[in-house]
Amino acid sequence: MHSTHLIKRPLLRVWLMMVIIAFGGAFMRMPVAQATNQASPFAPLNCPPGETEELIEPTLLTLSPSNPLPGETVQVTGYGGYIQCSGGLYNESARSFDLTLDGAVVAQLGCYANRCQTTFVVPTTINPGNYQVSTVGGSQLRIDVQAERPTFLPTVFNGLATSAAFMPPVGGLSGCPANETATLIPPSLASLNPSSVAPGGSVEVVGNGGYIHCSGGLYNESARSFDLMLDGAVVAQLGCYANRCQTTFVVPTTINAGIYQVSTVGGSELTLVVE
Repeated sequence: MHSTHLIKRPLLRVWLMMVIIAFGGAFMRMPVAQATNQASPFAPLNCPPGETEELIEPTLLTLSPSNPLPGETVQVTGYGGYIQCSGGLYNESARSFDLTLDGAVVAQLGCYANRCQTTFVVPTTINPGNYQVSTVGGSQLRIDVQAERPTFLPTVFNGLATSAAFMPPVGGLSGCPANETATLIPPSLASLNPSSVAPGGSVEVVGNGGYIHCSGGLYNESARSFDLMLDGAVVAQLGCYANRCQTTFVVPTTINAGIYQVSTVGGSELTLVVE
């Protein structure tokens, strides 16, 4: 009997030790498994606890230039790109959003404190034409990729220097998508160089505008020309293309010294001093 008990007791001890080790290991592992399923108490929150958040998606504001060549850099600005909390607070910490050109991601639009900005390079393989630059939420601006940079070459018309003859006149408001209304943005004169000139001298005129704004938000900045007048008399055609207007004219040799108004369609005017 004693010999039998001596055989059984070591086996019982080994079995009990195995059971204790198994339960102990499982018990020690349980807190680790639970911790991986819990949110870190140090994880940043966009809004105070208990409040809901809403992403105010970025809105594109400007492209500069809006008529680049392939390979050129375009600067993009906008606003938005922040979190609005249901309690009225705003979280305007730094965020980034995909910026796409014709649907392909070309940059990350960085937004911080309600201002968004980035730059991107127009692919050298892109064909000339109109494309959409857009970001998260659907905000978009139109970009007009050029085959070459347009120039404004002076020519002579009735003895007066004017802009290049390739500029067609405005033949009615067109160039907008179907069912959209078109508004002509008249040219605005910005500078005369020189602003004081003798009879027979040449004057360079620079301005902006002269494009069509479609009711859906697009712009038609194709080439147009507008009458440029000196004291009410037409002296040149002001050529406008892609929100830039330019021409030159020669001050008539028969004009008297004095102060005159250089003006164009829409009423924009600048003062010219004839010496």
